Amino acid sequence: MESRVSNLEAKFDEFKKSHDLILLQLQSLMAKCHDSISNSRQPFIKMASHISVLKSDEIVLKLQSFHNEKIQAREKVDEFLSQYRPKYKPNL
Repeated sequence: MESRVSNLEAKFDEFKKSHDLILLQLQSLMAKCHDSISNSRQPFIKMASHISVLKSDEIVLKLQSFHNEKIQAREKVDEFLSQYRPKYKPNL
C-alpha cells in the first residue's frame, strides 16, 4: 500500500512539474503575443514606408497650394466685381 501511495505521489509531483512548465510556457507565449500586438498598434506613420510618407507629404502640399490658389482666385474675382458694385457712402 505504501508503494502505491509513493507511486501516486511521484506521479502527482511529475504532473505538477509538467503543469508548472506548461504554465510558464503559456505565460511566455502570452507575453510574446502581447508585445507583438502592442507593436502592431503603432501609429500609421511609423509603420508606413518612406515612399508613402513622401507621397502623403506631397499630397498635403498640393492640397494646401490648391487652397491658396482658390483664395487668391476669390480675391481677384472680388476685386474685379468691386468696380461694378456701388460704393457705400454714409449719409451725413
